[in-house]
Amino acid sequence: MATSIKAVEDSLDKLMDSAFDDAEILLAFDYRAGNQAVKLFEAMKSEALKLLGKTLTPADAVRVRSLLSNGNKLISLVDRQLPGINRRARAGVGIHDRLLKEDQKVLLKMEKAIPANKKAMQEAAKELVAAGGQDAGKLSLTVNGEQITSSDKVITVDYRATSAIDEPTVEILLRGPEGMPVRIEYGETAESKANNWDKDRMNKKVIKIGTDKEEVPREELSELVQEGSKSKARGSLEANLPGWNYEWKVAFQTRGLSAAYAFKVAIGERSPILFTLDMTFTAHGFERIPYKCDQYNGYGQEEASWGQPALRTFLKNFGEQHIKETNGKKPWVGNKGLQDGVKYGKHDGVSHMRGRGVDIRIWPRCTTKLISNADYNVEEHVKQIKSYFDNGAIYVATSSTPAASQCINLGLRVEERSKHISHDHVTIK
Repeated sequence: MATSIKAVEDSLDKLMDSAFDDAEILLAFDYRAGNQAVKLFEAMKSEALKLLGKTLTPADAVRVRSLLSNGNKLISLVDRQLPGINRRARAGVGIHDRLLKEDQKVLLKMEKAIPANKKAMQEAAKELVAAGGQDAGKLSLTVNGEQITSSDKVITVDYRATSAIDEPTVEILLRGPEGMPVRIEYGETAESKANNWDKDRMNKKVIKIGTDKEEVPREELSELVQEGSKSKARGSLEANLPGWNYEWKVAFQTRGLSAAYAFKVAIGERSPILFTLDMTFTAHGFERIPYKCDQYNGYGQEEASWGQPALRTFLKNFGEQHIKETNGKKPWVGNKGLQDGVKYGKHDGVSHMRGRGVDIRIWPRCTTKLISNADYNVEEHVKQIKSYFDNGAIYVATSSTPAASQCINLGLRVEERSKHISHDHVTIK
C-alpha cells in the first residue's frame, strides 16, 4: 500500500522542526557546536525539499538514508552537549557564566526540549523508513552464519569449549538501510527453564563456568555485546543501522549454559522476525560417560553422565575391583557431571562441575542402603573407600564418622559430610 503525500510531508515536518529547534538550542549554548548543527540542518533541508510533494518509492531510499544520516549526526552532536546543559541548568549558571534569570529559563527549556526533540526525530525517522519503499523495508539478518529469511526458524548450535573459561558466542549480523531502527530482544524459553530447573529451585544461583565460587542468577548468564562497544546489554539491544555498506555486528554470549532462547528482531513498527537459538554447550574436555555398563549399575540423573576422560577410566577400574572383591556384585554409580558443566538445580558440587566428581552408593558392599541403619558395616565401607583411592581418588566425603576416622588414620583424605547419608562423594585428580 502506497504512503500518501500528506503522511510523508507530516513526517518531514516533524523531523525538520525538531532538527531546527536543536540547531537553535546549540547556537544559544555553544557557538562552535551550533555552527556544526546549522550545517547539518541545511544538508537535511536540501534533501527534505526534494522529497516534498511526492509518494516515496524505492528510488527515493538513498535520499531518505542521506537525510536520516545527517539527522543521526545532529542527535549525536546534541547528546554530547546535553550533560553541560543539564549541569548548568541544575547549578543555576547562565549561558555566559552569569546568574541571569533569562538565561536560566532558556537552559531549563533546553533541558526539557532536547529529549522531546530526539524522540520526535526518531519517530519521524521510523515513519520515513517505512514510507521509503521496498528498499527501506529490507533487512539482511544472519545468525551463526545462517541467513534468516522467515520467522520461527530454529537454529541449533553445538558449541564445544576449547578452554576452561571458553564462553559460547553466536554472531548476529544485520544489514539494512542507513538509519533503520532495529531492536533485538531475547529470553530463555519457558520449556528450556522447565527442563533445566526443578520447581523448588528456580531461583537458585549458578556457579559460573571457569570459577569455583562465583555465583550469579541464571538470567545473568547471557548478554548481547555490540562490536566496538564495551557495554553489554541483557534482554534487549537497539540501534539505527549504519547502512548497506556496513554490518551491525552483535555477539550473543551465554557464559557456558545449555539452553534455548527465543529472539525477536523488530524493524521499526513492522512485524518482527522471530527465531530460536537452541544451544548445546559441552564443557572443556567433557565426554559422555555410560550411565551404567558392565562394571557398574546406574542411579540418579541420567543426564548427569558427563565428565573428564579420567573419570570414565576411574569408574571402569573401580567397578572391576569392586566386582572382584565382592564376588560379582556391581557397585551403584550416580551423578557425575552435566554436559555444560554448570552447577544448578538438584545437581551441585564444584568437582561435578569440573567433570571430576561422582556419587557412589555404599550398597551392596555394606549390605545396607543407609549409613544410619543398624546393620551398617563400617569395615566393608572402609574397604570400599580405600578402593576409590587405589584407582585415583584424591578426596572422599562421607557421613560415616567411624569410616572417616579410620580412613584419616590410614592417611587418606576423607571428610565427614552429613548430607551423604547413602553414598560417598568421590573426587578424582
